[in-house]
Amino acid sequence: MGIQAVALQGLEKAQSQFDQSTRRLSAGASSDSTDSVDLGGEIVAMLAARNAFEVNLKLAHTANQMERRTIDILA
Repeated sequence: MGIQAVALQGLEKAQSQFDQSTRRLSAGASSDSTDSVDLGGEIVAMLAARNAFEVNLKLAHTANQMERRTIDILA
C-alpha cells in the first residue's frame, strides 16, 4: 500500500468520524425525547476528526512532493 493510499484512507476515516459526530448532534437537537447530547464530547470528536483530516492531507501533499522529486532525480 502506497503513501497516497494510506493518506486517502485516513482522509476518508476522518470524514466519516466528522459525519458521525454531526449526525449525533443533529439527532439530539431534533429529538423530542429526554436524551441529551454531550456537546463537549462531540466538539472534541469533531476537532479530532478535523486534525486527523489535516494530518492526512499533509501526508498526501508530502507524498506528492516526494514523487515529483524522485521523478526529477531519475529524469
